[in-house]
Amino acid sequence: MKKIRFSWLDVQESAANCLEKIKEQNITFEAVVSLGRGGAIPAGFIAYQLGKKLEYINYSRKNGYGGTSLKHFEKNTRFLLVDDATETGKSFEDVKNIFPEYEFVTCVLFQSENSSYLPDICGFVYPPFKPLLPWENKR
Repeated sequence: MKKIRFSWLDVQESAANCLEKIKEQNITFEAVVSLGRGGAIPAGFIAYQLGKKLEYINYSRKNGYGGTSLKHFEKNTRFLLVDDATETGKSFEDVKNIFPEYEFVTCVLFQSENSSYLPDICGFVYPPFKPLLPWENKR
């Protein structure tokens, strides 16, 4: 599969697009939640820009669910769930199934045009390539 490498500028522009959509749509939520390691950088940036709490879900498609800090929130709390890129959207679906007691607004910086899952907020849609982000050292 071909690869597409996104730059830090691409990340910054995509995050700005996400923030603009959140504000335009007046989306409200209690906290920003990072989905796994990939979502940590964009979730931190978005939480900082919006002045929101930042939480972290230890989850990956490869290793599954490994813990969370969400248990201290009341049921039906609404979160902005952020990931860096989605090729299928399965991670978002998995987290929603793991935590049915919460409501999630999904947000992704980079969305594959081949994904059957449509996040609520998307910064940029990319062609069907394997995405490589600046924090990934893979070649």
